[in-house]
Amino acid sequence: MTEQITANPESGRKPIGIEISGVFKIPEGAETKHVLEGRVGRRRIFLVEREFNQSYINNWHIFRKAGLPVVPTLRVSSRNTLLVTDIKADGSEIYGKSLLTSLHDIHEIRSRPRLNVDRVFLQLTQPGNFQSIDRKTKEYLDIANSERIRLPFDDPFEFVVHPDGSWELMILDLTYGYAIAESVYSYHVNELREQNTRATRDFLAQLQYIRRELSKQKPSFLKQLWKKFKRYR
Repeated sequence: MTEQITANPESGRKPIGIEISGVFKIPEGAETKHVLEGRVGRRRIFLVEREFNQSYINNWHIFRKAGLPVVPTLRVSSRNTLLVTDIKADGSEIYGKSLLTSLHDIHEIRSRPRLNVDRVFLQLTQPGNFQSIDRKTKEYLDIANSERIRLPFDDPFEFVVHPDGSWELMILDLTYGYAIAESVYSYHVNELREQNTRATRDFLAQLQYIRRELSKQKPSFLKQLWKKFKRYR
């Protein structure tokens, strides 16, 4: 059974109609989120639906204008939810706190695992290659500090690896970030920089921990993980 919804882009473009044909719950994370499968005309699309949150919308505009990496598209749906680009739709994987939790806790379900991309991740995060990730993270850290932006303390960045071996950093959890007003910035500048630096350092440590966890997993374990995933897909 399909459902017709309207999506209003925050970019200012015209509203679009989407015919939804499938809804799949994303098990990771505290917030309820779903993957929506649908069509715009003849074009097949996948979107992530999350609860409506005005702070998320405000921060998407602020972060985007500052040059920080956020999801390419953000829409408000006629279901009173937010629709964002499904980063994993092309086979990419997102490496961050949610994935770390699913690897660490056997009771957590890893949704849509990209086992082939895991191998690319292990190569990208080797000691000799990690410096490029560290440099890019610090580049965005400098932007956030100069633009008076507090990075989300829990998930400041996610490391997105694409099937072709390319990668990028993205800020997906925009709910807990915010911009500090210029009138009070001078009173909070040191606190802002310390918090952003600490959050960034924790993110880089998480990538190293994810690398250790994935490196310990044997092929037989990955096959079991894939079977478990298919039961809940």
